[in-house]
Amino acid sequence: MTLKLKFGFYAPYWTNYARMLMDGLVRYLQSHDSIELRDYRYVENIEKTTDHPPWTGDVHGVIINAGCSPEMLAWLKRGRAPIVSASGDFRGTNIPSLTTDGHLIARMALDHFESLGYRHVAFVGKRSNAVSDVRRNAFLEEASRYDMSIRCIEVTKTLEELFGKEESWEGVENLTQLLQETRKPVALLAVNDRVATWVARCAVELGLDIPKQVSILGVGDSDLSRLYSPPISTIRQNTEEIGFQAAHCLHQIILGKPNSKRDLDLAPVRIIPRESTVGIPKLAISDVDLALQFIHDRACAGIRTKDVAKEVHISLRALELEFKKTLGRTMGSIIQEVRLERAKHLLETTDLSTQRIATLIGFTHYSCLNRMTARMLGMTPIEYRKQAREPK
Repeated sequence: MTLKLKFGFYAPYWTNYARMLMDGLVRYLQSHDSIELRDYRYVENIEKTTDHPPWTGDVHGVIINAGCSPEMLAWLKRGRAPIVSASGDFRGTNIPSLTTDGHLIARMALDHFESLGYRHVAFVGKRSNAVSDVRRNAFLEEASRYDMSIRCIEVTKTLEELFGKEESWEGVENLTQLLQETRKPVALLAVNDRVATWVARCAVELGLDIPKQVSILGVGDSDLSRLYSPPISTIRQNTEEIGFQAAHCLHQIILGKPNSKRDLDLAPVRIIPRESTVGIPKLAISDVDLALQFIHDRACAGIRTKDVAKEVHISLRALELEFKKTLGRTMGSIIQEVRLERAKHLLETTDLSTQRIATLIGFTHYSCLNRMTARMLGMTPIEYRKQAREPK
């Protein structure tokens, strides 16, 4: 009988991010019968009230989603098991961390701001936070390539401390100063969706119009961003894939594979535009508009042209004719284009196999990816990866 490896998962119950990490972890386990999962998700943090982690002596390794502090590092060490962090909080420690690429987040945000005509931009982060530090530095480096004025600030307190019963503004003087003094209109990238809502709350308190005077973009596509008023535009992360890759990394460490203890940055998925940057969106005025929106959302889920027609509630023949008339292109070519761009991102920024990338962009076999890159790029996926990574 083969001995099963036991993976632990330590994360908060209540966040979208942790739920999507779990989806990726489960997907990895489904393809590895030799691994079983031990669930240590928590309702409230326990590291300050227990001497040892709950998995001590019970697992071969643990994937965590938690904040980093000297106390947390000491607590994790007492668990006597390999750790992989499925966030960037543990960058700079000896714990491998997987997160979303800060430079790609910055480029995506700056391209969005530029397309909307903004020339004054800022980054709002959190003090003494590893993820915020990485994203701030990436934002500054990437923004230097744009014709924009740039500022960065950090807030120091939690949402509850900022906006408690006393409605105290202590700790956000730099944020209010930024919003009051920066030339309008200004576009702000927040380190995450929660900080984006702090910025929105502050802007409203100061009587500023969102998005006419202050445009706000978060990161995470959390429930908070969707439910806030106004709804917050955000950058969707590939959180499920982070969970999958974290499980792979932990598996390699347990098996003693070389070079397994390393950090990994994954590409974000896309901008989710909402009222905080684009205002109240106009309704799609044609079947082609609706189809394009569906294609950009679902192209990498393996959709076919008949699925697009079904979504738009029109016959396939009629929709194909509309595409030819309006865009001079076929739906199939646009689906392939979206898939190709996603494949290029993955080839440039990850070491995933071509079979894995093919699956992530909606193909059932890597040969389909090979044919697509040969036709559209004139080279194989491996050749493209090598070319993209060559020093310029």
